[in-house]
Amino acid sequence: MLGVRARPPARSLTSAILLGLAAILSGCSQTALQQVMALPETQRSIEEGLGFSHLVVRRTTGFAGGPLHIYIEGDGAPFVRRDRVAPDPTPRRALMLELMAMDSADAAYVGRPCYYVLPADTCTPEYWTVARYSQAVIDSMAVVITRLWHAAGEPPLVLIGHSGGGALAVLLADALPGTHAVVTLAANLDPAAWAEHHGYTPLLQSRSPLEVFLPVTIDELHVFGMRDDNIAPGMVRAYLDDPRRQRPNFLACFVLDCRHSGCWRDRWSDVIQQILLDVASAKTCELVAGGR
Repeated sequence: MLGVRARPPARSLTSAILLGLAAILSGCSQTALQQVMALPETQRSIEEGLGFSHLVVRRTTGFAGGPLHIYIEGDGAPFVRRDRVAPDPTPRRALMLELMAMDSADAAYVGRPCYYVLPADTCTPEYWTVARYSQAVIDSMAVVITRLWHAAGEPPLVLIGHSGGGALAVLLADALPGTHAVVTLAANLDPAAWAEHHGYTPLLQSRSPLEVFLPVTIDELHVFGMRDDNIAPGMVRAYLDDPRRQRPNFLACFVLDCRHSGCWRDRWSDVIQQILLDVASAKTCELVAGGR
């Protein structure tokens, strides 16, 4: 089981939160911060992982025995333009925070290393470019999620990620013993194919979901938009069509009218229903792809 680093003293934690939020307010990611600060009935903190700090937005329903849904954001804004790395990768719009606000389960939004919080001694640009899915990123997020899992009484974990956050959800599921299900939206399940298709620099310091074969005890639901020009359906076929993944609790759905970031808010209540039905017993994309 993963080790858990002790929480910092209250004073240093408060200072870290204030410094992190002040840095965001001075940058270009104020919209995402406003979403974080405006979400009602949540607790916000900066949690220490392994060498990185992570923004955590936590919401507890008070209903015992249910799952804990962990929301993981996409790649945000790693580049200012194609040939210039951004000084801060924090997303301009926190889509996964919006989706968490629609969820009735206990949930936590776990920020990726260097997103929202940019300590100069650890946050160098490779962690939001070529090393965005590296083992260091996975290990640090796993420590924070494990801490949340223990604090919640070790309920079933459901890891939910969009785009690059979907890639991390798969990689984290392989590392977290409490994982019950992985749900991804427009996930980058084959980073090499994605980089080749777009002519991007390969993510040479990152791991690929293609390396991972999750155990049969973990449900997988992967949802894609047929109008997505970032993660086109053909880019993820190597992951979806591998016969070693074909099992009753593995489901891939394709939504005709969805682009990469658009329409997921409108579809999210349907996806939540699919999660609650349990992928292994539902075996259908009707709720997700068929509309209401």
